[in-house]
Amino acid sequence: MYNQDLYDVLVIGAGHAGTEAALAAARMGARTMLMTMNIFTIGQMSCNPAIGGVAKGQLVRELDALGGEMGLAIDDAGIQFRMLNKSKGPAVWSPRAQADRVQYATRVRFACEQQPNLEIRQDMATGIVVRNGQITGVRTMTGSVIETRTVVLTAGTFLNGIIHVGLTNYSAGRAGEFAAKGMTESLLELGFETGRLKTGTPPRLNGRTIDFSKTESQPGDEPPPPFSFRHDKLTLEQMPCHLTYTNEETHAILRTGLDRSPMYSGRIQGVGPRYCPSIEDKITRFAERTRHQIFLEPEGRQTTEYYVNGFSTSLPEEVQVKAIHTIPGLENVQVTRTGYAVEYDYFPPTQLHPWLETKPVANLFFAGQVNGTTGYEEAAVQGFMAGVNAVLKTRGEEPFILNRSEAYIGVLIDDLVTKGTIEPYRMFTSRAEYRLLLRQDNADLRLLPHGHRLGLIDDTTHQNLQNKKRGIKETIAALRELYVRPEEINELLLAKGTPPITQNENLQKILRRPEIQLSELRGFGRLELWDQWNDKFWQNVAEQVEIEIKYAGFIEREREAIARFERLEEKKLPLSFDYHTLSALSAEAREKLNKLRPASIGQAARISGVSPADVTVLLMHLRRGFTNGAEEAGVSRETELTELEE
Repeated sequence: MYNQDLYDVLVIGAGHAGTEAALAAARMGARTMLMTMNIFTIGQMSCNPAIGGVAKGQLVRELDALGGEMGLAIDDAGIQFRMLNKSKGPAVWSPRAQADRVQYATRVRFACEQQPNLEIRQDMATGIVVRNGQITGVRTMTGSVIETRTVVLTAGTFLNGIIHVGLTNYSAGRAGEFAAKGMTESLLELGFETGRLKTGTPPRLNGRTIDFSKTESQPGDEPPPPFSFRHDKLTLEQMPCHLTYTNEETHAILRTGLDRSPMYSGRIQGVGPRYCPSIEDKITRFAERTRHQIFLEPEGRQTTEYYVNGFSTSLPEEVQVKAIHTIPGLENVQVTRTGYAVEYDYFPPTQLHPWLETKPVANLFFAGQVNGTTGYEEAAVQGFMAGVNAVLKTRGEEPFILNRSEAYIGVLIDDLVTKGTIEPYRMFTSRAEYRLLLRQDNADLRLLPHGHRLGLIDDTTHQNLQNKKRGIKETIAALRELYVRPEEINELLLAKGTPPITQNENLQKILRRPEIQLSELRGFGRLELWDQWNDKFWQNVAEQVEIEIKYAGFIEREREAIARFERLEEKKLPLSFDYHTLSALSAEAREKLNKLRPASIGQAARISGVSPADVTVLLMHLRRGFTNGAEEAGVSRETELTELEE
């Protein structure tokens, strides 16, 4: 008999990871609970009021293609939209949007409240209940136990959180909110490893007291590019950001507070994010620089408060204020909230399977900053994947795993579970080996079919994708067949600064020239061909066609590399095998493989300390079914290369 009080999925924490996990699970038909310490902070942007950025924008586009909420929410709550890195190649183009902080959280909360199969409960989870190595329930602050088949833990910075401002510190998960107590201790009793990390946030300013005439205006793109593939266009009046700079006087004042910095005085034990340093860290690590960029970003349409991007700090309050007053445009500014650092517990992610289920306890999933990541986007995609896999686990189905060749999401999770992290992990385009194929513009082509299969993308959206794929294919074929004469096109070519042609050439070859865009070829050749391509075509198909043609050689090489990569990923390893029985492996490889339990030969090859020779030994034993022990004493270089090529 079905237990009416039993949940299929219980999500702890309602930040960016938690809301995506809960929404995905509920939309897949699972009875889901979302537990949060404060219903009014669901979906809150704890730090900067923005979504996306370099590589982070790719994550959000992938999440949207799979059926997540973040792309839709930022399109509804955005106040400025930009495509970053447009001066570079398409592999690193990255969307970013400023958000109305309050409107964004309201939008996400409303989505959760309106979602069928999803219940929201205000309470604190203080521990988990485990029987026979499998989770069965969650203990709460009120003393109750909620029974559930699976749990997704997305506690963010709240686990034993401590806030630091100068030498003052107090228990909190973020300013104005309680820390979460009990959960870390409960997991430690079950054999989990834990560590401490830290992150920080800048001061906020009263925009009415900023002299914007001394700053540089940073407008958005027109028209604003939507994040979600499910939106054709956005119609909104964008708000500008503003750019200013620190100076040597600013840096001198900041140095006077270093002896009272919780980071430099040793008060903070946790490691901070390398790629998002505090302002005191910047002036110390880059002492030769005389200034640093400061972006003034509006917090929303219905507030005058501004976020000081680039000035994250935990220095004493009086040092923060005095230093800010030396920055052009901020000489008389009113500081509405001081910056602070927060230190919190995390769990090294090598304790997870690639589908984000924990190895020590079955049916328990971790997502977000508890896995050592930093950023809304990294948290959201983990939450989505954990929520989906929690549902699949209740159904007894195979987990949903994206590999490194399919998505930035796959790169992120593989890096975490294979390599681990000892500092807050942030996504970059440089982390993706196949970034030319994992672009933000083609995330729907890569991942939307997965979302449709999971029941998170509707039939109409899926059919639109099929139409788009057909349009791309037909357009590329047409350009190959459509020829132009020199007298037709040479005037355009010369005007664009590219050599004229001397004989008839097809438009595909013309388009390969970097100076030429597809829109400029409109009208050459058979006019009826161009007439069938309407404005929606130019919006949805033209960019894909142009990239595929201009970068054809590079794309083909990446596809060949992916084929080699996938051959190793398809070779699955037994998760319970004792690698100590394989004496042909190096001692380090035996130790690392037993600890990390890789799911495939490919994942094993990416573990630090596992050599190509070790991989070859694994390949040989995989062919034999891992049934005989360690009689292999050595492997020749020729055998090693042959096995790896196969």
